[in-house]
Amino acid sequence: MRTLRAIYRRAIKSEIINEKYNPFKDYAIKSGTPKRMFLNEEQLNTLKTAVFKENVLTKARDLYLISYYLRGMN
Repeated sequence: MRTLRAIYRRAIKSEIINEKYNPFKDYAIKSGTPKRMFLNEEQLNTLKTAVFKENVLTKARDLYLISYYLRGMN
């Protein structure tokens, strides 16, 4: 977000974009270390074996699991 905000600020300074279109006008980037939360093994197994009635939830679960397996969890 810092990089995107910097690009907007540079565009405003160069008069490419008007200040009123700045989405970061009232946005403050938090500093510090975020509190990390994670699923334990039992919760992860529950999620893997869950059966959903709605296809959207199944797809969301599958996307979450593939991102977890490919990159690890933050």
